[in-house]
Amino acid sequence: PSFHPIMTDMPIPPHAFSAMLRTLVDSLGQQDFDTTDSRGFEFESDGHVVRCFPHPSDESRFVMECDITTLDADQMEDPALMKLLHHINEAAWLECGWTAMLDAQGLCFIGRSVALVDATPQHLQELIVDSIERAGALGQG
Repeated sequence: PSFHPIMTDMPIPPHAFSAMLRTLVDSLGQQDFDTTDSRGFEFESDGHVVRCFPHPSDESRFVMECDITTLDADQMEDPALMKLLHHINEAAWLECGWTAMLDAQGLCFIGRSVALVDATPQHLQELIVDSIERAGALGQG
């Protein structure tokens, strides 16, 4: 996949995140991706957008997210669907570390926080694949 920088008003991430990101993009052959001022990356795969960015309040961690689907206004107000989201989280939060979330615009996605010390290129690639597979399975349900 082709990585795209995340452009936000977030402060420039700490050196540890930039170093982790540089190691990842080099291992994937994305040498043209500038990690100097990057706030993270995102890319699309199998109809899901994957995002990786520094944790907003803990410099020793980063966040990985993957879109599942977008809900319309009626779905966002459906108590049965919201109850299902809570049941999914209750069953999954200890087992896999991923949490399903819904933002104010109706974007349903999974996310998790990861320690930078655990961020080898192989582990990141496994997280990316895992996020896409889990988002795909949840999106079919």
